[in-house]
Amino acid sequence: MGIETLYRVRKYGLKKASRVLGVAFQNDPHFALIMHDPAYRREEIQHLFWCIVNYGIIYGEVYSPSFEIEAVSVWLRSKDYSLTAGRLIRSGFFRLLWQIDRETLKRFREYGEEMERMHRESAPTEYWYLWALGVRPEFQKKGLASKMLRAMLERIDKEGLPCWLETSGDINERIYERFGFEVIKRGSALGEPDCGMLRHPR
Repeated sequence: MGIETLYRVRKYGLKKASRVLGVAFQNDPHFALIMHDPAYRREEIQHLFWCIVNYGIIYGEVYSPSFEIEAVSVWLRSKDYSLTAGRLIRSGFFRLLWQIDRETLKRFREYGEEMERMHRESAPTEYWYLWALGVRPEFQKKGLASKMLRAMLERIDKEGLPCWLETSGDINERIYERFGFEVIKRGSALGEPDCGMLRHPR
């Protein structure tokens, strides 16, 4: 099962892909702490993932199991993880920061700084980064996330590179452990535990 079995998301799939991730992460504990009001979170999380998917399309690779875009994964090479001002402007992040209120922005920065610290301290020098992976609720438990992971990890193995990601929750940890990831760093953002996981090439 190679990468050719996946659908590569381009600009014309950006809006749909960002909606998929927004719905998938709507009740994520970290995002609930960043954006307290559910209605506000439902709207702004779509804008956040629009920026993440857009960044992935421009500077990395974004995949779905099929052209239906029922699930999405965003991948970056380590050299493309550098979130420079120019890249943030081009991908829409600066515009997002002007939209959200001051308290939400403060919490968002705190969360981002913790993720960045974990990344900086524990990620290897050259690797692939799984920035986001999510499945629409009605398509969960159908093997779609596994399909995307297997296909991309097979390619990464052929390149002889490790893969890094951040996640939270015992369930997510166990899922990624089944694919060979190991927890190598634990932390806490906004009082919610999280971890960095690394998978060595096979």
